[in-house]
Amino acid sequence: MNIFKFGRVDVIKRLNYLDNPGVPTLFGVRGMGIRLMVKFEF
Repeated sequence: MNIFKFGRVDVIKRLNYLDNPGVPTLFGVRGMGIRLMVKFEF
């Protein structure tokens, strides 16, 4: 049983539609983003 396995952080890079308005920029890279996931199981 691992009690610390409840969260995940991913850094993702968008590969298409980078010229559309509203595409986020992270660390100076267009299309880069952070995805967080929290999952609780009992």
